[in-house]
Amino acid sequence: MVERGVSHLTIPNDIQKEALEARIEPLKGRIPDFRIVNTDLIERAVRLIDEAEQPVIIAGWGARSHGDTLLKLAERIKAPIITTYRAKGAVPEDHELALGVLGDVGTPMARRFVNAADLLLVFGSSFSEKTNIPRKQSIQVDIDPMNLAKEFPIEIPILGECGVVLKRLLEKVKERENQRLLEDVKKEKGICLAL
Repeated sequence: MVERGVSHLTIPNDIQKEALEARIEPLKGRIPDFRIVNTDLIERAVRLIDEAEQPVIIAGWGARSHGDTLLKLAERIKAPIITTYRAKGAVPEDHELALGVLGDVGTPMARRFVNAADLLLVFGSSFSEKTNIPRKQSIQVDIDPMNLAKEFPIEIPILGECGVVLKRLLEKVKERENQRLLEDVKKEKGICLAL
């Protein structure tokens, strides 16, 4: 559970059917609280986000349960939101800023906006070969320090749980207007639907 890996426990049928009188130990106090964040880097991340002209949010598996907060951030900073294949469905794909999946099985519009971005905000993605996140100015957030900057140097690698970091960013980033972006996204989605 701590390493978030796959586990399999096999118990023979005859043992499963036996009565058991044992105290079940609670998980509380056995597993650390992962609601952490490297707070020193939040202010730097906010400055970079506020200075960016074309930020794009990429949501990976580690951010899959934070769709509402991801959308709030996307709406506040007017940034399109793209997911990795594993995180598909983390945000509703009919949302005006959602551009689908990035990568080998992704949408052309996702790739176009990522390539044009001047800042990538990457939440909970390990930068797999299938997603093919390009090397450019990035803020990467991950709970696993082994995932941070593992492919190339990252401007701001934040060790933290995505939900905690997203809330901290939402408290501090400036709200902006970008009607042109909304029109571009709408036009791009229309082209993809017509195909």
